[in-house]
Amino acid sequence: MYLRDFQITMRKHDFAQFGQARHVWEPIELRLCRRIPKRFMFGNVKKVVIQVGPEPKEKPYQVLLDVGVIHYPKFEMSSFLKADSKQQILITTKLVRESFADLSQRFKTPIPWVQDELEAIDAEQA
Repeated sequence: MYLRDFQITMRKHDFAQFGQARHVWEPIELRLCRRIPKRFMFGNVKKVVIQVGPEPKEKPYQVLLDVGVIHYPKFEMSSFLKADSKQQILITTKLVRESFADLSQRFKTPIPWVQDELEAIDAEQA
């Protein structure tokens, strides 16, 4: 099974906040999806979803219907939305970098293309 997609979502949905965050998240998601190598096997999933936001009890990585779901609890949506657009992008690249590093180690699969694209996005903010 080949990885084809990636998405960031909220652990507990608030449609207004999610809509505001999508303006930052979606362009980053699209850039990373375009960089996924053809026939790239990653944890035997078709899609990776990062769920952000606090959770009373830690949720382990899980696979649901060919989708790998990883939780990123160190994310505070209200602080994120108060930050300026450059900071929001840097916060997003940090959470993606840390989540994919965890998955890369878990699956013992290098993913240099993720790091390369995130560095390019960060450099654009300088």
